[in-house]
This record gives sequence, C-alpha cells and structure tokens, in this order.
Amino acid sequence: MHFLCFCMVICVFSTTYAGSVELGFVENQSIHDALKVAKAAGDRTPSLTLSTDTQTEEKSSDLSSFTSLTILGQKPDGTVIRPVNTSDVLGRRAFSILSSLTFSTLALSHIKLRGFIINSESDADFNSPSLTVSIDGPVTFRENEGYLCGAIHSKSPLSLSGIGPATFTQNKASLGGAIYSGGSLTISCPADFNWNSAKQVGGAIRAESVTFSGNHPVSFTRNNSINNHGGAIYAESIDFSGTRFVTFTGNMSISGNGGAICANALILKDAQFSENKATKGGAVFICGGSLIYTTSSLTRLNPTELPPVIGDNDLACESLLNLVSIFTKNGPSSLVLNTNNSEWNGHTVIQEGHFIVGDTIDCDGAVWGANGANTITIKGDARMGGFGTINANKVTFENGSVWCLFFGGDKVGKLNVQGAFTLPTGIDVKETKEETFPTDGVIVATYGTLAGDLNFLNMQLIDANLILESQVIDSQSKRLVLKQFCVPPTTTINS
Repeated sequence: MHFLCFCMVICVFSTTYAGSVELGFVENQSIHDALKVAKAAGDRTPSLTLSTDTQTEEKSSDLSSFTSLTILGQKPDGTVIRPVNTSDVLGRRAFSILSSLTFSTLALSHIKLRGFIINSESDADFNSPSLTVSIDGPVTFRENEGYLCGAIHSKSPLSLSGIGPATFTQNKASLGGAIYSGGSLTISCPADFNWNSAKQVGGAIRAESVTFSGNHPVSFTRNNSINNHGGAIYAESIDFSGTRFVTFTGNMSISGNGGAICANALILKDAQFSENKATKGGAVFICGGSLIYTTSSLTRLNPTELPPVIGDNDLACESLLNLVSIFTKNGPSSLVLNTNNSEWNGHTVIQEGHFIVGDTIDCDGAVWGANGANTITIKGDARMGGFGTINANKVTFENGSVWCLFFGGDKVGKLNVQGAFTLPTGIDVKETKEETFPTDGVIVATYGTLAGDLNFLNMQLIDANLILESQVIDSQSKRLVLKQFCVPPTTTINS
C-alpha cells in the first residue's frame, strides 16, 4: 500500500479528458470532496491548488481511481496541512491507495504536512506496482506518526524525485520513522532527515534497498532508533555512489548497532560522519556483507572525544557463519579514521588512495580491526599507516603499495599481525618531532611470519637515519623495531 500522511482544502482545478473543469474557490471544501468531483468528471490526473496558508482535513481520500495527483501550496512559505481532529481515526491519514494498478505519481510543491497519526498496520496493507513522489518545490513532512513509517509508506518500489528539497522532521514510527518501503527506495532530490525516530529499526528510513542519485545534498541529523538498529537508515542494501554530498550528524542507535547506518551491503562516496553513536558501529554497522568507501577528497571520521571508544562514530561489522564482511577503500584521496574500529572483524582491501588510522599524535588511540581478525590487502600504489593500531590475522602489501610509518618520540603507529606479514616494496616516514627518539627504538609491527625484502626497505630509510630490525619475541611471534642510528663522524688523519 501507498499512503502519505497528509490532507488539505483548496482552490482546485481539475483537467478532464473532455477539457478543463474549474472547481474554483469553495469555502471549507475538502480534498476528499474535490476528488469525488474529479472522479465523477472522469479526470484521472487532477491538479489541486491550495488557497490558504493553513488547511485541515477530516476524511482520508482513496486515490485508486486516479493515475496521478498534483498538489500545489501557497508560495513562498507553503501551505500547512493538518488533520482536523487527531482523535478521529478517519481524520488521521490524508491519502491511501487501497487497490490500484494505475496510480503512479504524486506531485507536491510548497506543502507542509503536519500532525497525522496512524496507529494500525492494516491502514497500509496493500500492494501496487510503484509510486513516485515528485517534490517539485519545498515540501516538509513534520510530526507525523505511524506504525510503519511516520510520513510515507509503500509496500512496493518508491521513488522521491524532483528539484526539492524534501524535509522530514520529527516523524515517528515503530519501523522507519519517516519512510518505510517494503521494496526499493530511490531518492534523487535534495533531502534532509532531522530528528526522526523509530521504536525498532530505521530512525529515518526502513527499506529493502535504498539508492541515492543526482548529486544533490542529502543530510541525516539527530535521527534515532530506540530498541534496535539503524539510527538513520536500516536496509539490506544502500547505494550512495550517485551523490557526493551526504552527511550524517548526531544519529544514534540507543540500544543497537549502526548509529547512522545498519545494512548488509553499503556503498559510500565522500560521505561525512560526525557524532554518531551506537553500541557498535556509531557510523556504520555491516551485517555480514560489504562496505565500499570511495573518497575523491579528504574524508575523516573523528570521535566525539579522546581516547576513542567503540560505538563512537566508528565502523563495525559482524561476520555470520561463512559470510565474512568485506571493507573496500576506493578512490584516490585519503580516508582517515581517528575512531576505535576494533569491532571490524571482516576482511579489508585497500584498492587505492591512503588509508590512515590516526592522523595525528593525539589520535594514537585509533584502531582498525579486531585482534586476530581477518585479512588486510593493500593493492597497487595504495598506502596504509597512521599513529593508531591496525589489527589483522594476515597483512599483505602487494608490489607498489606503501607502508606509512607515523611516529613522534615514543608514539608510533603499529601493525599487530597474528599470522603472515608480507612487506611492501615502498615505505614512507611521517615523523612528528615531539620528543627524543627512544634509544631502544619503537615497535612498529608484530607478526608470526615475515615475507618480503627487509633490506630493500631499510635502504629507503637510510636518508632518515632509520632502520627496521627484526627481533624474536618467542617461538610463535616476532616484531619489527624502528631504530635511529647515527653515522659516525669522518676522522681525518694528518700524516
């Protein structure tokens, strides 16, 4: 079923197949009555223009007899649409589509839909091929409440398009605080989701799949899920590759995982996360699937305070049975994680660009990977390093890749590899001269077995007066220690 939580009273113009029928200004005329007139006139594509700044509606209207509906509010501020009496069940919703194979498009402009309440799931129990909501001017969904979704509910594919913006604020539901889609959801207009809430999953959105496109700005701010996962979005798959302007700020999963996003498969492009919190994965939680993060400009995830803790704007996952989560870093620019991502227990592949865990000496508490977690592979000319700690069962630097050594005094980035450690062919030193370098050096890696040419790396460190030394810890493990050496002065002997 499709329904939108709003209704309205209007100056209505209805275009029929035979021509134009002007319904005109009718005081206190409801949209329900106006659509009855349009239906009787044989109009399947009515266009309604609201004549007041604020309008109330008593009855819900079934749109099953139409193929589209256009509603235009007052400019520039828009028309506020409210239910006449929220205690009256019939007045709690604006539109429904009880059974239709033909209704496809609802076009809205300069509308503010506010205060509709739907408590029963049966109010939305229906299927139709698809629904497009065309946001042709500013539209706001505010303080609407429902069982499934607070503002828009579809049990089949749903699309939000147009020039926008669409704003969803303080909507509430058990599932999907603002939007619930039992099928796919596509958003190709500017959209803001603020302070929406779900008792279970998806503080702003719950859908089978979500796709964002059009390079329009999209923001999620202070949304939350109370008893479960996905403070902003909960979906099987989410794709942000079609837009670069996405921000997640202050979203929260109060008792679950994924403060901003909980998904099985997620594609991000230059997405910015700040102040998102959850039990695990304050920014993102992946359920046994994949996370692809592409950066074309510097992207940094910071915790709200130092040292970072699990659940504070971090990335996390679970690997279910033989389904191991995979993180892939794409794009030429840097992804900086100053957060505690020690609940990422899946594989990691750095395809290109820089993957930095802790980019300043104050962020040495940053972590990537659980102890003894799965593999990390650094491809081509990609780079990995930082002041933080990187944990894995196996680390492989492929030919052309670079290990970035960050150190300052006795603080240094560290690789903890339980099994095989394959050295890179390139090494880069990022030194912060804060203290005297320790005489015994600093541990930069621990490992079980070592492959690659250590001498080749040390040749690259000569100009920095540094050397990597392999030391045995016990029969099962070894370590690499970074030391500083001094070239003895040249002595001239007089004959």
